[in-house]
Amino acid sequence: MVNMKIEGGKHLVKQLKKLDADLEKSIGDKAVAAGGRVYAKNVRKGIPVSGDGDAVVLKKSIAVKKAKRSKARGIIQYAVGVVGGARRYAHVFEFGSKYVTGTRHFTRTLDTSKQEILDTMLKKLRDELKKWGLS
Repeated sequence: MVNMKIEGGKHLVKQLKKLDADLEKSIGDKAVAAGGRVYAKNVRKGIPVSGDGDAVVLKKSIAVKKAKRSKARGIIQYAVGVVGGARRYAHVFEFGSKYVTGTRHFTRTLDTSKQEILDTMLKKLRDELKKWGLS
């Protein structure tokens, strides 16, 4: 279990609720994308590069993109995943197969970097609110 601490979170939520929907979405998008980039960076950093080219391709194929699932106000989603040719074997790297043991690298990286991701998101929220004079 991972314990996380958010300082000033209630104040940030109050400030965000004062904004109109478009500005709220813009600021929230930037914060969530920043958190996604931190996670993607940590995933890339931890992929072991072996002699074969598959690990190098997998490392370069980690991407952050906006998910297009939710239209509800206040819900912003980004996906960190594998794009390109590496998609055909990324699940084997994570979960394994009957021939290969999975590494659970994506899952472990999320567990170990949750606090860093949250801190980055909160910092980006504070910076954006300050930019709009709402801090």
